[in-house]
Order: sequence, then C-alpha cells, then structure tokens
Amino acid sequence: MGKLGVKEKQFNFNIVDTIVIFFNIAATRGNFFPYWLFNISKETWVEAIIILMDLIYVFLRLGFGFRGYFYKYNAPVYIAVVLLAYNSFNVFLHGGNYVPDFEYLFVILLFSVILNTICNHCTKSPLSLITKVKQISKGYIGISLLSIFGVFLSFFLLRIGLKSFIPIEADFLEANVEKGATYFLSFFSINSYDSVLRVPFFQDFGILTGLFHEPHVFSYNAFPCIFLLFGLYQKNRLIQAFLILMAILVVLFSGSTTNILALFLTLLVFFAVRLRSHFFEVSFSIIVIVSIVYYYIGSDSTLYEFVLGRLAVDNYSQQYSVSLLEFAFTPKSVFGSDFLATDYVDGLSSGQDVGVIPFLLNICFLLTYLRNVVLLLKRGEDRLCLCIALSSLYFIFHSTKMGMTMYLQTTYVLLVFLQSLILNNYGRVKTAK
Repeated sequence: MGKLGVKEKQFNFNIVDTIVIFFNIAATRGNFFPYWLFNISKETWVEAIIILMDLIYVFLRLGFGFRGYFYKYNAPVYIAVVLLAYNSFNVFLHGGNYVPDFEYLFVILLFSVILNTICNHCTKSPLSLITKVKQISKGYIGISLLSIFGVFLSFFLLRIGLKSFIPIEADFLEANVEKGATYFLSFFSINSYDSVLRVPFFQDFGILTGLFHEPHVFSYNAFPCIFLLFGLYQKNRLIQAFLILMAILVVLFSGSTTNILALFLTLLVFFAVRLRSHFFEVSFSIIVIVSIVYYYIGSDSTLYEFVLGRLAVDNYSQQYSVSLLEFAFTPKSVFGSDFLATDYVDGLSSGQDVGVIPFLLNICFLLTYLRNVVLLLKRGEDRLCLCIALSSLYFIFHSTKMGMTMYLQTTYVLLVFLQSLILNNYGRVKTAK
C-alpha cells in the first residue's frame, strides 16, 4: 500500500492479515492463548504485545496509507472507541490504574483501523461477497475452532485414560481462584473444577472450556462463529450437519445457562424471520428441537435442574448478572467512575457509577448495532445476511451477562465490520436501505 496521494496498489489478503486478526481476537478478555504462547501471566504484557504487533502491521503492511470510509454502519465501533477513550481519561484524571484501560483502548482502536482499511479494500475487490467475508473471518474462525476442537480432543484423550492436569497461571484467573476455582491445562483445553456438576459424562473430568476461563465465555466466543460458518457453508449439507452437532456439543460441554438462554432467543428470532416463507421447514425444526430437549431432560435432568438453580433470584450468578446490568443502566452522576471495574458486584466498592455520559454512549452503541442487525434481518432470504445477523444477535444477547465489560471483548469489532461490509455491498445496488 503506497503513501497517501500515491496511486493505490492491489491489496491481496494473505496469511499475515489472518494472523493479525487472529491475535486481535485472542486479545479478548478471558482468552488464555496468548498467555500460553508467550509464557506470561500478566494481562498488561499480553495487551502490550498485541499493540506492538498491530503497530508493526499498520506501518509495514499498510504503510501509512491505511484509510477507509466512515460508513454509517461502522458507527457502533466508533462509539465504542469514544466510550473507551472517555473511560481511560476519566480513570487517569482521578488517579486510578489507567494503564490497562489505555491498553484496551489502543487494542480496539488499532484493530478498528486495520479492519476499516481491509474492508475498504474488499469493497473494491472483484471477489464474491462470501469470499470476502471468509477472508476477513479466517482469524476469528481459526481461534474459535482451535478452542472448540481443543475441548473435543482433550475430552477424548482424558476419556481413553490419558492424564493431563498442569496448573496454569494468569492474572485474569485470580478473581475466580479466590472464590475457590481450580484451573489446569488438560492437553489443549483449560480445565476448571466446579463444585456443581452441570452435565454428566461431558464434565466427568472437569469443565473443559477451550482457550477460555469460564464455560459461558467459551460459548460466548464459539456460537457467533458457528452461526457465521452456517452462512459461509450454506450450500454444503454435510458441513451444516456437522455444525449442528458441534453446536449441540458446545452446549453440553459448557453447560452454561447464559448460553442456553442466548441461543434460545437467537433461534426464536431466526424462526420468526423464516416462518412466513418456510412454514413447514420451521415447524419441523421446532418439533425436532423440542423433542430432543424433552428426551434429554427425560433421560437426565441434571442440566435442566442446574439451569433452574441459576435462574433462582438468590443465586450468585444471577445476582452478578443483574448487578452488571443495573450498573450499566442506572447512572447516578454525570461523569461516573471506571465502568470496566466490577468491584461493586461483591460490595468491595460503593462509590462506582457508570455515569450519564458512558450510559448515553452505551445506548447509542446498542441502537446503532441493532439497527445494523435489523437491516440484515430484512434480507433474511439471503443466508449470509441472516447468519451474520444471528451471530451479532447471539453476541448481544449473551452480553447481557457482561454489562459494560462487554467492551473488553474484540469480537464485536469484527462483527460490526462484517455487518458494514455486507450492508454497504447491498446498499450500492439499492437492495438494502
């Protein structure tokens, strides 16, 4: 890519681009891969390495010629960057530990610049839309499948009698360790021990969560990828059947109540969109799903009882999620405090407040994000549009458990740019307005 003002060269997506996207997705909160790869235990070092990698990529690969158009469909990412910048400077001005906050800001900012530039080049490429989406998504798909198959393979090795329980250390695990959690690396997956058995057989050797530290975080990152793969391989029935099996196994290995609820809501939207034009297909799918669930609960109600327990008002997990949501939507002051800190959940801090400004920015993010999703759903007959809409919906439904800490993820940045790439593509031919 040449300097500004110089004629542009053809941008060919290659393995370097995939690796950079892969590591930016790995920079998301709760992902153990960079800790494992770089043999470090501090999150600040992980984020610093990703920032350095991004800067080298921007200067050498994009060569100061990085640019893109500020499409309206990209608005959620721009709002997220402003929101994180506000929080970083707010923490800095109040004398808090601002280093992690600025690191999160720069990771999101640089990742946005990279995707904005790549997507801008993709809009000019003669390749098909589905090929463009495949190229941009390779890094995300790679790390998601690495996590999913890491669980499957590790379970198989444990099941045949091999042993692997290597203690691991990372600072983002410390809060759960203090509450009694125990973490090991079992072959290719994090393995955590919980006092409550969620799913017999699948959790006989502990709870395998791939590259992530909690069952719900594992599914939080896996399911948008699964929905995306349905769109990318819409014409391959064998792959689609395998994806259905994969989705069922992820549900069973994670045993996450949040995942089950988010998946239920996402499928509800899917069936609502498809019902009018595919009545018999949708009706048959619903009957099959209900029958499988009914049969499974009849044969073993452990997971069902676990979900009911998690939904109880006095359950800690339920109270934790409610506290995060209440914090995000009940500002008490104009400027607020560090909204990425969660000490208030356990009563360790009584002075934290989201603030009116972050509250309004968060609302703007949600509205613009959901606007994109609605526009994609309007093209529900286009399987790629529909599947990216479902990926995006699942992510936002699951994010209700995360509250404002959702902005510590990087997956939403990729999802927004995929939304934008598709909507701009169809917008140019006047088919999506």
